Amino acid sequence: MLDGKAQQGRDDMARRWRSLAERRRAHLLALYRSGRWRKYYSEDQIMAQMRDLVREINAWRAVGREHGPTAQGEAPPLAGNRS
Repeated sequence: MLDGKAQQGRDDMARRWRSLAERRRAHLLALYRSGRWRKYYSEDQIMAQMRDLVREINAWRAVGREHGPTAQGEAPPLAGNRS
């Protein structure tokens, strides 16, 4: 199990990578909406790029969740309540 400092570093890293993936998705979405994507991609290619980015974003979100409820800012479970 990671100590608090290592855990925070890992969460920060996951947040940064997820943020980068979200910016890439926003860029592709802007390209698609403007029609400029046709200069760089076929329709199949841009859709594949978008699917990959969505998977990547979800994967980085999961990295934060795998550390338990406190990684997402939720309250930890009470000590006696194990449902």
